[in-house]
Amino acid sequence: MNQGVEHWTWKRIDVDESPASHNTRRKHFAILRLTCKLWKDIGETQHHTFPDLFSGQLHSLFDKRRSVTGSERAKRKQKAFGHFITVELLLADPRVDPSACDNEAIRQATSAGHERTVELLLADERVDPSAKNNEAIRLTAHRGEDGAVQLLLADQRVDPSVLLADDQVDPSARDNEAIRKAAARGRIEVVELLLSHPLVDASARDNEAKRSAVEKGHTRVVQLLSDIY
Repeated sequence: MNQGVEHWTWKRIDVDESPASHNTRRKHFAILRLTCKLWKDIGETQHHTFPDLFSGQLHSLFDKRRSVTGSERAKRKQKAFGHFITVELLLADPRVDPSACDNEAIRQATSAGHERTVELLLADERVDPSAKNNEAIRLTAHRGEDGAVQLLLADQRVDPSVLLADDQVDPSARDNEAIRKAAARGRIEVVELLLSHPLVDASARDNEAKRSAVEKGHTRVVQLLSDIY
């Protein structure tokens, strides 16, 4: 009698309705909505640059004019992953120019401390992190975004001397991270420059700078540090 009739079996699916899960879904939806809007703009416009598609968004994404500290900064950095995805998608479109507006993208991303986005932009050969007299590293250092500062110092196009020329910048911040990272990456000119500053201690963390240089095979840096310590 029931031949040929499909039988449906209903199963209960438990959904996590906790506040944390709800907030996560909301964040994912916000990222998806922003990404879809940007791609819609791409589809409706014939000529695209960062001013058209992205520079306007950077002001709301990175909000470099607003000074924040502590927990608020931590919350902002949590949102940075969504911005990273958006930037990654836009960079995949050949019509998008990340160097537009005198490299506004890298300048705003660094000053906001969005390190993953900074890495992504620095990997694009069209981006110039030294634009506007090395504004990126100067503003980033002023805002205390040390992680982004280290990424900029590792880039050959950035002039590290601008840091030591500024009395408000401490090159020994975060237990002399600048010289430790510079030595590990073999940037001898940065190591030499940092060593000239009285606050910098290359022996920090049990001579990590020298040990890292030895491990990576940066012989000139090793020799330089050996002459001092």
